[in-house]
Amino acid sequence: MTRKALLFMSVLVVSLESGLRVTGLYTTFSENSTGRFWFEWEHERDSYIYAFPPNQSFDMDIGDTVFQYVINELGYRERPMPATSSPKSQRVFIVGDSFTEGNGAEYGNSWVRRLESLVKAQYPSAEFYVCGISGLDPHFAWVTIKEQLLAYRPTHIITSVNDSDFDDQIIRGGYSRFKEGGRVKYNPSPSFLKFYKYSHIVRLIVHEFLSYDHYLIRRNTPNVQRLSVADSIATCLGDINLLCAENDVKFLSVIHPVPHMICYESESSKSEVVAFESVQFDFPVVKMYAPLKSAMEGDDCTSYHWKQDSHFNGKGYKLFGNLIFEEIEQKYPDFWNYDQQPDSKSAAPSK
Repeated sequence: MTRKALLFMSVLVVSLESGLRVTGLYTTFSENSTGRFWFEWEHERDSYIYAFPPNQSFDMDIGDTVFQYVINELGYRERPMPATSSPKSQRVFIVGDSFTEGNGAEYGNSWVRRLESLVKAQYPSAEFYVCGISGLDPHFAWVTIKEQLLAYRPTHIITSVNDSDFDDQIIRGGYSRFKEGGRVKYNPSPSFLKFYKYSHIVRLIVHEFLSYDHYLIRRNTPNVQRLSVADSIATCLGDINLLCAENDVKFLSVIHPVPHMICYESESSKSEVVAFESVQFDFPVVKMYAPLKSAMEGDDCTSYHWKQDSHFNGKGYKLFGNLIFEEIEQKYPDFWNYDQQPDSKSAAPSK
């Protein structure tokens, strides 16, 4: 190759790289939100428990609005946890990710608070506790319930699952993520990640020619992949149900789509939670895809969530809480009943 050709190629590469950076087409979510490059692949944690640092307060900036977070002693956006003595009525723990946390709304406007108000109309002394944090998935929920929450003698535990848990499962693995000494290590990263970090040309190739999405997951067989992940998550939910049954705790799981999957759905882009439609559960499950799709159809669909990250806003969480309450009332009308104190088995986590 001649000197002129090398010079031409160099100028072309630099120009393309600069142009891609200016357009921002391949800027990552973390670069946009925090200014730094970060992916969960190969991430390590020093604790099985997935939560905020405890006993703190801070402002959560979601772009359009800032919400105040007050974190309790276990690391959740919730009031202090209850005593570990036997409850006198329903003691309900809701375990999930940012949607359970109530990201995108004031503390009092989450779907958990809405569900709580509807249940308390029937059972005034019922108490609900949010045990949710952005990023928590069913496998982290399992270990959180086992190692922490059962000690507080819940009468009911509800977990939530959504589309983001499919990506979490692929990136983090299932129980394989839990290592000796309480450490957590996710699956190995794609081999191109170190080049991807510094070159937007590499990002263009990865996304446009190798068919990786913005999580760096290759969806070459999406339907098969969805079914496999749904099966793994369903198995984990079954394990949570067994754990609850061993400790005389009523269990229910809520499976819901992320709002934008409803509003911008197409034949080629459907909510991954529809993969659960073929799964048979032997414990209470409410599948919220159909109820949300029916309720959110129309020109005001996008008025229920924040466009920048698709979390519900206050209006959306109220709708979501109403729909969950209605689904439970219709399908499991005895779920909230609580006629006796849990026995001594629920005084401490199962090992």
